[in-house]
Amino acid sequence: MRKYIISISGLILLALSIMAARYMANSKKDIPKVNNVNEVSVYVTEVKNSGIPVKILATGQVEARNKIEVYSEVQGIMENGMQAFLEGNYFREGELLLKINSTLFRSSLKAQKSSFFNQLVGMMPDLSLDFPASAERWNQYIRQFSVEKALKDLPVSTTEQEKYYLATKGILTSYYNIKNLEVRLAKHRIRAPFSGYVTDVMVKTGTLIRPGQKLGEFVSQHVFELKVPVNAGDEKFLSIGKKVKVHNIERSKSWTGKVIRINKKLNTATQSIIAVIELNDPGLRDGMFLEAELDAKVLDQVVEVSRKLLQSDNKIFVVRDSVLTGIQVDPVYFNNDGTALVRNIPDGSKLLSQPVPGAHEGMKVSILDN
Repeated sequence: MRKYIISISGLILLALSIMAARYMANSKKDIPKVNNVNEVSVYVTEVKNSGIPVKILATGQVEARNKIEVYSEVQGIMENGMQAFLEGNYFREGELLLKINSTLFRSSLKAQKSSFFNQLVGMMPDLSLDFPASAERWNQYIRQFSVEKALKDLPVSTTEQEKYYLATKGILTSYYNIKNLEVRLAKHRIRAPFSGYVTDVMVKTGTLIRPGQKLGEFVSQHVFELKVPVNAGDEKFLSIGKKVKVHNIERSKSWTGKVIRINKKLNTATQSIIAVIELNDPGLRDGMFLEAELDAKVLDQVVEVSRKLLQSDNKIFVVRDSVLTGIQVDPVYFNNDGTALVRNIPDGSKLLSQPVPGAHEGMKVSILDN
């Protein structure tokens, strides 16, 4: 009986083992194969060769063409004209910027004129006897003489003897001394040489002004010049009158100017020359930094690419059959904005839009839709 029980138990264990083995076989999942080649997703651009203008980028500072420092050539108390000489005030061409009190100077000038008038009257008796033909001209000059008005030109001497006579009487010396004083009197009133704005003021109304003292700065806001350095090798692309696109550093505003001068003096440190660009826009301001784009010439059958895509400056990757393939290219020009113009990339090639970290020949890639 015991043997029978042992036999039955063995059969049961065997049956359970078989059932467990079948269950494990049915529930076992296939382990997926691991692809050891990881594909990298990339963006590409389809190449089309064309003519592209060479761009010369240069940055410079705007300067107002008409910009002056206002100085005094005479002494006196400063006074305002029709409007105060203050920062931001606008003056039209010829309008009085400021004046310097000339009461004492004007009185001195009148005294000089009065003395000159006495000289003229005193010489007339002898002049009428020695040069009767000129007497009437001088009499008319004396009748029109006024200490309140500017001196008129002296009557023309008809003979050398008459000139000598006027010189010995001190007439010519007194005349030119007074004319010099009249010029200095005019310097007490400073007028705007062009329409513009006061940008800096160094003195206040009521201040005693001395000769040679700086009073302020006056700037026109109509015509500006932008001086930009250009590589000496690009000089052949410059020409007077050439149109230039100019924009601010943020590239939010743009203007159009033209090259008006080229300073061919070479800066030995930077190996560059200076191109001067004229700009006409009241929205510009003296001292602004702007960037100029000069179109030099058109290069045929080229593609503009980021210099970051170039491998050793003469190789670039394209995608062929989902694989990176390097091709030899010919860089013909490097722009200052980080791009290059290259040749020898066939039309229709799928060029990487941006660099791929660790890119190498034969790398598997998948193209993403732009």
